[in-house]
Amino acid sequence: MGPFRVEEALPLAALEELAVEEISRRTIPLAHCLPGMKRVSVGPEQARQMRQGRPLLDAAHGLAPGEQVQVVTDAGLVAVARVQGRAPQACLSPMRVFAPEG
Repeated sequence: MGPFRVEEALPLAALEELAVEEISRRTIPLAHCLPGMKRVSVGPEQARQMRQGRPLLDAAHGLAPGEQVQVVTDAGLVAVARVQGRAPQACLSPMRVFAPEG
């Protein structure tokens, strides 16, 4: 799926033999795993709301109803969200949320 090929994956047995630092070096950041999806940048308070499963009311400007986007902060991917409703009442509703990286 996407730009990744199964030949690039590491088998589980190989992961078990690698040091933590090497696994970290080979791990693709979540935000890079969805290269074709638009990004919406949010601040810390909006990220907290999204991680709590709450929709973001003022973050869907210029997006089409039903569109799926990455919700990101400077620290990385917060969630994958879907635009619900139409402007001016459109909001970003979380589909999948992610714990902070690190």
